[in-house]
Amino acid sequence: MIVLSLGSIVISVYLGVLLFRDGLDGDIRASIKNEWPSMADGSTGNIRIPAPFDWDNLTLRFALKNNSAVGNCVTPAELEINPFFDQEEGVPAPVAGRIRSNETMNISLRGALGEATVYFILHVPDPECVLDVRLAEARLSD
Repeated sequence: MIVLSLGSIVISVYLGVLLFRDGLDGDIRASIKNEWPSMADGSTGNIRIPAPFDWDNLTLRFALKNNSAVGNCVTPAELEINPFFDQEEGVPAPVAGRIRSNETMNISLRGALGEATVYFILHVPDPECVLDVRLAEARLSD
């Protein structure tokens, strides 16, 4: 009877941990830098995701806001995203890409060793444009 009770406790704790982990939404914006005001063409920024990771994927979405009352700066603007981290041998390198305001980018963190850093460069065709860059979503998931 004690063995059965001990087994039930172990199973209950294990299921509780699984449910708790799955219940987390993986939103990490509060723990990382998430705003870069007054950025012009060619401006750079980065996001550091501290290790260890319990998830294999990172989803990012940036929102751009025009600082000027006139002009169309947000629509043509792009962020060039370049993830960087040390990783286990045999794991494909993370893929760089470009996204526009409110588009999402998924980055595989599979095999990451230590901290991951995501660098970005703002590209705006009009040199007069100055944008605020805000990290609207940063979510870790399986």
